[in-house]
Amino acid sequence: NATVTDLIGCKIYDTAMKSHYRSDVKLLFKTLKRLCDERAKDIIEVCFAKDEKFALEILVTKSKSFFNYSPLELATEDLNRCRQFISSSAVKRYVDRKWYGEMSERHTSKAALELLFLLLTVCPILIFTTWFDSILMTEKQRAIAQKPINISATIQLLDLRLLPKFTKIFGLQVPLWKRFENSD
Repeated sequence: NATVTDLIGCKIYDTAMKSHYRSDVKLLFKTLKRLCDERAKDIIEVCFAKDEKFALEILVTKSKSFFNYSPLELATEDLNRCRQFISSSAVKRYVDRKWYGEMSERHTSKAALELLFLLLTVCPILIFTTWFDSILMTEKQRAIAQKPINISATIQLLDLRLLPKFTKIFGLQVPLWKRFENSD
């Protein structure tokens, strides 16, 4: 409630500053508003240093005794503009959580994200290579591929002129069929 009290004080001083015409009174209200803003920032900073979750909870909890306002609503209101309170590390963390969600707290490894990105970019290449392999496969190889494994029959039916050549594409072994000619 102390942060809400100081932020409501900022709102009162800001409204009073706009209603007076004398520059010395406006300067006094501006100074008092700045002091309330600093005090609210200091309170939320101390709470944030002791317990981060509690400070973030304070920012969004509405105060029933002070017109159902939360400190964050009061600080960002058009008339109030509490810049020091908004620049506090607790508000920055709150905005980060809203923007990034829980991802910033999981400490997701950069290598895992890079691997995921690599797989997503390489998959279309792999799809096309398997499609080309099925086109380039001869009838004899299709017959061998459809039969159950029999080592002696496979050795006899294997056409040694068609051998898979494995090529590295982005660190992955990809079979590329290449026809080798025998010089018989």
